[in-house]
Amino acid sequence: MNKTAVKYGIFTGFAVIVYLFAFYLYDKTLMRSSAVIWSTVFIYFIGMFAGAVSVHRNRGTEEELPFRQMVAVPFIVFLITNAYYIFFFYWIMNVYDLELLEIHQTLSHQEHIEYYKGEEIISEIRKMKPEDYTPTFGGSVKRYIFGIIGGFPLALLIGMVVRRT
Repeated sequence: MNKTAVKYGIFTGFAVIVYLFAFYLYDKTLMRSSAVIWSTVFIYFIGMFAGAVSVHRNRGTEEELPFRQMVAVPFIVFLITNAYYIFFFYWIMNVYDLELLEIHQTLSHQEHIEYYKGEEIISEIRKMKPEDYTPTFGGSVKRYIFGIIGGFPLALLIGMVVRRT
C-alpha cells in the first residue's frame, strides 16, 4: 500500500512540476499567477484519487481496507506531491531564474497593497520592499505545513468516495 502511495506521489509531483514549467516556458508571469498555482490542485486530486483507486482495486481477495488506510494513501500522495511543488517553487525562484524572483517580488508587493487597501495594516504593507517577498527555505517549510492542513480534508473526501465504490 505504501509503495503504491509513494509511486503515485512521485508521479503526481513530477506532473505538477512539468505543468508549472510549461507555464514558465510560455510566460513567467503566468506561471506565478494564482490561477495557475491553484489549478495544480486538480493534478493533486487526480493523483490522489488514482492512488486510492489503485490500492482499493488491487486488494484482491483480502477483506476490505480499513478507512484509515483508505485515507492514508491519498494523503501520502499529497505529502509527496506537495514536497515536489514547494521544492520546485523555491528552487526556480532562488536558484534557477532570478528574473522570475524579481517578477514574483514585484507582483506580490502589488497584490498585498491591493488586498489590504483601506485597512489599518496598509501603512505597514507600503513600507515593505519587494525584496521582502523572497521565498525563503523557512517560509517554504511553513507553506508545506499549512498545505498539510488543506491536504488532509481532500484525502478524507477521496478516501470516503473510493471506499464506497
